[in-house]
Amino acid sequence: MKKFLVGVDGSDLSLRALRKAGEYAFGVKAQLVLVYALAPMSHLSEVYTGQLADLEESDRKNGEVILRDAARIARESGCEVSVVMLNGSPAVALAERAEHDKDIDLVVVGSRGLGTMASAILGSVTDKLVRVCKKPVLVVH
Repeated sequence: MKKFLVGVDGSDLSLRALRKAGEYAFGVKAQLVLVYALAPMSHLSEVYTGQLADLEESDRKNGEVILRDAARIARESGCEVSVVMLNGSPAVALAERAEHDKDIDLVVVGSRGLGTMASAILGSVTDKLVRVCKKPVLVVH
């Protein structure tokens, strides 16, 4: 079965990418694999000593809500849907998941997400993903 890996972060563009992935997936009978990546926060440990665990737990809970809402939206397309929460830099986590799951045919992401360090044209996660991913990447604007 074909699979499309869709990166979601709750942003409007990630939801637009999700809907576009659903349209394409329905047309080719592909499964949608929705992914939320928990970005490492170890670089904050010096500043937020004692609060790092709380921040990580908050991000995990936020990711669960985002995945639940995204799965509800994705199911409206009539496709089979699964959800995955990964640890690591979002671009690297998505690329590695796509590479290790040989059934992934396409990775779909929005052109910008909720990251605070967006580049001038593409979001920094999207820009990096396009450079490191060995599978085709569809960037939705």
